[in-house]
Amino acid sequence: MTDLLILDDDPLQHMVLQLMIDKYCPCKVRHYYDGNSVIDYLNEHSTDYEMLPDVIFLDINMPQITGWQFLENYKTLAVQLKKNIDIYIVSSSIHPHDLKRVNNYPFVKSYLIKPLTREILEASTVYH
Repeated sequence: MTDLLILDDDPLQHMVLQLMIDKYCPCKVRHYYDGNSVIDYLNEHSTDYEMLPDVIFLDINMPQITGWQFLENYKTLAVQLKKNIDIYIVSSSIHPHDLKRVNNYPFVKSYLIKPLTREILEASTVYH
């Protein structure tokens, strides 16, 4: 079973994703609303394979720490983690700059456009 962490500041997005995952994917889901909490969590559990998520769905437009800032923090932290975590950007932005910028982060598996569909979930590692 995939261990998924959703990082998005919008509770409605959490609800929609949870409903889709309940219907289509056998996943354990954790919900976070700000990037600093996730960075703290990953730091705290960096050597505990079982406590680390398999996948992070990351929104890029958040108020306290943007998804881009999260990725910069994660870049440094990733070398300490006991597990490789697949990160998917999940955003409503279709701005070419955002789509291109994701290439700066080799650990980001894909850029998924909201709203997510069953087909998009099936193509991600969450479904497997």
